[in-house]
Amino acid sequence: MNKKLTILLAGCLLISSIFTGCSKKAAKDETNCYISLEQAKTAAKKQKKPVLVMITQEEGEQNGGSQYFVEHILLNKKFSEYCEKNYIQYRLDFSTKNIQKSAINESASEEEQLAAREYADYLQQGFQFARYLGVSYTPAFYILTKDGYYVAEVEYTEDNLNVELFTEILTDYLKQVDYIESLVKATSRGTTEERLAAIDSLYTVTPTGGKFILSDFAHKAVKLDPENKSGLVGKYYFIIADEKASQLYSEQDEAGAIQAYIDAAESGKMEPVYVQQCYYMAAWILEARSSMDSNQLVEYLEKAYNAAPDSEYAENILESIEYYKTQFKSELMESNE
Repeated sequence: MNKKLTILLAGCLLISSIFTGCSKKAAKDETNCYISLEQAKTAAKKQKKPVLVMITQEEGEQNGGSQYFVEHILLNKKFSEYCEKNYIQYRLDFSTKNIQKSAINESASEEEQLAAREYADYLQQGFQFARYLGVSYTPAFYILTKDGYYVAEVEYTEDNLNVELFTEILTDYLKQVDYIESLVKATSRGTTEERLAAIDSLYTVTPTGGKFILSDFAHKAVKLDPENKSGLVGKYYFIIADEKASQLYSEQDEAGAIQAYIDAAESGKMEPVYVQQCYYMAAWILEARSSMDSNQLVEYLEKAYNAAPDSEYAENILESIEYYKTQFKSELMESNE
């Protein structure tokens, strides 16, 4: 029943742009679901309800998948009534008919062109959001807290994709919503140690695909313990550096991305394993550059290895060092012939 997501998640936006609305007017589709994540979050916060994210793509699914979900569940009166009480609905529909809505016709009126641009913005934000979540099939469902923090990906099978069983599944996830919200509250209460512990728990229970939403908590952890006296903050320095480097890399500033990792590695505020990751990532970016400095590459890899020679990654890094030394020596000999 699941269909592989075939839409190309093209173009990179700043993570912050995912949460930026395009219009004050409520943007909803024909199924009465929000198509703007920012507006869905605003409604969720106002109504104190979690957000149900629904990702669909209807082509080729006459007897199941997204089209089945839309026709038999999303448009079902009982399901609508259930969501009205428990969830704010946000739908990312990557069907061709919706992609076509974003096409700007030069012969269209100014109002129609504006509507197409807004719709294109919503779609682009949706593409990027799905990309960060790692969506690979449709229909896919995710739950966020009323403040937009990741709770879970909804697990389902073909057998329970009906109104009665699907609403039961969603009801079960409400307990997890309460737990995540309790951790978020705990990050602002109690002693420094207790707040750091709550941030740590929040990162631990949040899957990789949802961690990008937690960026503010990494910065909060660093502010709570700037010298890393607790020994818990090193990874958040790495997360912040990784976020900065990723942003610079997406802007094609490879030198800036490399420097972001090097600055973090030399800050003296991270445990050896994170220092190792910083140097390794700097080497990885450098290796991809057309004008690569081979000596610098090996130097970064050696610093990565020496930072934590007993780590689980050390052996692979050592193999990379030997490989590149052999490769560069061979290239040097060929150039001298």
